[in-house]
Amino acid sequence: MPVARVKATIVQGETFRVFWDRETIPYPVDWGCGRWVKRGCGTPVPDADITAEDYTGCTGVLQARTSPESSTVLFELTTENG
Repeated sequence: MPVARVKATIVQGETFRVFWDRETIPYPVDWGCGRWVKRGCGTPVPDADITAEDYTGCTGVLQARTSPESSTVLFELTTENG
């Protein structure tokens, strides 16, 4: 399962919102000069080759920890438990 690790400060009593967009490119790429480039040749990836991922019907899990490296889970949220 793919994992995203994010270090964030969440302030008690405040609303915390983060939006993640994931995209798929059908060949190996690297990040260079502020955009995706084709691995090996370095030419920019055409916008037409970038596809937004669709998570319709998927499930998710969030684990809160004191730091991304911590093995202690403070709490867990899932799409199964609301």
